[in-house]
Amino acid sequence: MKFLKRATICLSILAMLTVAARAQSNTVSMIPVDRVSVEVNGSPKSGSHIAVDFSSYWNNRTSVDGTEILSLWVALPDFGQPSISLWGRSSGAAEAIPGDCVRLGEPVILRSVRFAPLIIKPSFWNGQEWEKILSLDIRINASGSGKNEVLKSRPSRAFDKILDPFLVNSPQVTGTGDFDQEHLLIICPDFAEDAISPFIEWKRRKGLECTLATLDSIGISPTDDQGLKEFIQEAYDTWSNPPDFVLLAGDETVLPVHYDYTEDPPTPFSSASVPGWYLNDNYFACLEGDDYFPDVILGRWVVNTAYEYTYLTAKFTRYEMQPNLYETAWYQKAIVAAEDTLYYQGDPSMRETKLTARQMMLDYGFNQVDTLFTMGSPSQLTQWINQGRSFLNYRGSGWSMGWAGINYYIDELDNLENSFKLPVITGIGCGVTRFDEPDGNCFGEVWMLSGSMLDQCGSIAFVGPSHNTHTFYNNSLDLGIYSSIFEQGEARIGAALIAGKIALYDDFDEYFQSYPEVEEIVRVAFNQYLLLSDPELQPYTNVPAHFQAEFPATVLMGIQPVTVTVYDSTGLPFEDAQVALYAPGDFQAVDVTGPDGTVEFISEATIIPSYVYLTVTHPNYAAFLDSILVITDSQYVLHESTFISDESGGNGDGALSPGEEINWVETLRNFGILTAPDVQATLSSSHPLVTISQDEASFGNIAAGDTASGDPDFQLTLAPWP
Repeated sequence: MKFLKRATICLSILAMLTVAARAQSNTVSMIPVDRVSVEVNGSPKSGSHIAVDFSSYWNNRTSVDGTEILSLWVALPDFGQPSISLWGRSSGAAEAIPGDCVRLGEPVILRSVRFAPLIIKPSFWNGQEWEKILSLDIRINASGSGKNEVLKSRPSRAFDKILDPFLVNSPQVTGTGDFDQEHLLIICPDFAEDAISPFIEWKRRKGLECTLATLDSIGISPTDDQGLKEFIQEAYDTWSNPPDFVLLAGDETVLPVHYDYTEDPPTPFSSASVPGWYLNDNYFACLEGDDYFPDVILGRWVVNTAYEYTYLTAKFTRYEMQPNLYETAWYQKAIVAAEDTLYYQGDPSMRETKLTARQMMLDYGFNQVDTLFTMGSPSQLTQWINQGRSFLNYRGSGWSMGWAGINYYIDELDNLENSFKLPVITGIGCGVTRFDEPDGNCFGEVWMLSGSMLDQCGSIAFVGPSHNTHTFYNNSLDLGIYSSIFEQGEARIGAALIAGKIALYDDFDEYFQSYPEVEEIVRVAFNQYLLLSDPELQPYTNVPAHFQAEFPATVLMGIQPVTVTVYDSTGLPFEDAQVALYAPGDFQAVDVTGPDGTVEFISEATIIPSYVYLTVTHPNYAAFLDSILVITDSQYVLHESTFISDESGGNGDGALSPGEEINWVETLRNFGILTAPDVQATLSSSHPLVTISQDEASFGNIAAGDTASGDPDFQLTLAPWP
């Protein structure tokens, strides 16, 4: 047995929903069960068995009134129409429980994992009074054909942690087993190909399979959103390694966008309504089933000039390859901000949401999380950002020009000076990623493009919606994102955004059947919350630590074994580090280290002269970057070092100076794999002011990997200044 996950976050949402349901509508008759008091045990696969115990929940309640409701998520078989059979124990006796106490929601698919909400009402009317259900045993079967079946398994490590906090039986269905290389698909206009190529080469060096597709290569125009969707769908359906990540590198002027319409209906938890069209990037990510759950992690660069492509390329590659280690305190500092409720006379739940997210970060280990809940201090927010903060989390009203709730607008971003201290920004409020506005750049776009090549400022990622949103739904999504990062350990901001959307669905799916307008708000949230960033980005949530690594200095051309061992900064073996070998235009190999810190590769280098790039990565670690020389011979002797001895014939400073007679002590290293016998070397110079009196030296036998110094020393004379 186990207590349900997401307990802390669900208690916060429970309190908010209870207040909203009772304050805003007299028709809401369902109050969510606080999951911290429910024990669940689940076994996966076909014929799933779910056992639910409500004893602790009922022990903490003085009455039962039939309004209680609980939503669980269960993994389903890939095929068949799911159905439920159940048996339970009530407060009276062991007996059959009425069938309408348990309902299985519509199956959905998230990256080849098929699952559905299981809605439970833990009480029933026995003809005289409401009676408690103390426990339930639920059997989920599948037969025939059903909705949203998984036609082909496409497991992805990138999705592993997203579902784990939600599914009762997640450990058995989300693991992908052996290491699978992740795949990034990048789509851009033709003119951007050269500018974005260093970003692509870095991702390949890091170990990703990278595919670049330009509009001409796809055969579509910048306005053909259906054609773009069909291309991504074909890649997902037919490629041997389907994309895990999709980067749409371009704004609406150079790359297709998709628009969706919503009536934005009032619900029991929201009243403001702004019907209209909105930007929907989720359209390009939904590739399995007919649901709105994404099957790839998608991000967008809102850019349209060669310089902007070059700038974001430099911004992302530097952030990952060369994290700022000169100033490090900012990695453990953050900001939470919420709408000024005194000015707007608004709902205090936004502030409470921020305080909950703040506590998550402090519990995680952050040293400082500042709060801003007033409209009177926009410059204070800029000052904190310029000092350095790794996360900025805002909840409140706004639109494409900025955050109205704290009086913080695009003009204020002109004052950013947070050089190379780039935060992740979650702007959970209306319209801040509405990048198609005809009057210029949107708020999120300006954050991403702030700074210059030599002084990178602004943000490294921006999350926000492209249309109208609603307080209680936003609170749920916000806490879902931060719980995913700081409680569940999700390393990628793109995956955390998906987890936040699923948390939103999870908190409101009990209401879908009775209030279809609630699901419309949830559906639109899935579609309109955009990631303006690299979808594969793993932002730092701590000061980047360091690796050490052992590897050969050389590798023979052709098919050769290579062993790499990774250690942490204390010298202990490091498990689960991703290690990649990459020779541009030649070969790529990637794997993760085992418990002993070791990974075995086969090098297939065929280009001479060349190097094989070695890259080691892991969340919250600075990338380890080095290279291995490709050689053609088993003995490969090269210069290692030189020592200048000028004490008797010069000024004794260890450097070459005019008029000196010096001894040149040369050291060579054998980079090959066999001993180099009887090594001899000759020193020569074509410079007219250099005279060599001893030009030959013997180094003897040099074993593989060893060094040797010449005997006798080389001797030479430098002419004095004329």
